[in-house]
Amino acid sequence: MTGMRRWVGLALGLVLVAAGPSRACGDRSVGAASSLDCGRFAHEPKALRGITAAHNRVRARAGRHRGHALADLVWSCRLAHVAQAYAETLAKRGCRLKHSQNSYGENLYWSYGFTPSAQQIVASWASEGSCNDYARCGHYTQIVWPSTARLGCGVARCGREQIWVCNYDPPGNYRVDSHSSHR
Repeated sequence: MTGMRRWVGLALGLVLVAAGPSRACGDRSVGAASSLDCGRFAHEPKALRGITAAHNRVRARAGRHRGHALADLVWSCRLAHVAQAYAETLAKRGCRLKHSQNSYGENLYWSYGFTPSAQQIVASWASEGSCNDYARCGHYTQIVWPSTARLGCGVARCGREQIWVCNYDPPGNYRVDSHSSHR
């Protein structure tokens, strides 16, 4: 349509099972092997402002709906470093969505022609809340996974596009039983 801009946003999520204990800096689980200086990731960067609070609002609603509280997520500079590095890698590859295959839970978001707010991105992922299929509802289930305690996110640009990456630890959104494994 002439004179009308079309904005496109796409969210894609996949979560993987962690292989070992977390040593996240910037939270209470800093291990001896963790020597990462939090630097610019000690707190949410300006472009990501409000993303932890947006996740926690979704978790609070889910907890009320389920009848038990979900603990708030805390910002992890280690996860933010990982997420930012991967967002920059994706930007160098033309902003094509592809999961990192790291040991953290991961949600991805892509936008073109506009700069979404952190709240809009989390709302997009959370909109899957009525879905009960782990494979198709991975964004939402990762946000509200009961054992997930930490998150860190990053964002990068390539032209008019943006790639957002959030990592979660411990990862969630998986089901393992004697008949199937969903990750």
